[in-house]
Amino acid sequence: IAVLVPRDVRMAEVEDVIQNAGGELLADADLFDDYEGDEVGGNERNLAFHLIFQSRERSLTDKEVEVKMAAVKKALESHPDWEVR
Repeated sequence: IAVLVPRDVRMAEVEDVIQNAGGELLADADLFDDYEGDEVGGNERNLAFHLIFQSRERSLTDKEVEVKMAAVKKALESHPDWEVR
């Protein structure tokens, strides 16, 4: 998932929102891109995360992952200056 945020937003803040929304099924959230080029905008940066959903007890269904991804997206979009891309 990628999110456009103001440059002064710390990556850890975005990651915390993702972790909280993903809950216990979110096994890992890794930042794989932090882009601040001219195409993004003068005061913004694009953060892209690789999310891994997993359960130790069972295989997850597509629906379970979709619900968690929707929760992550909603949590990120609840910040007025952030945009999920």
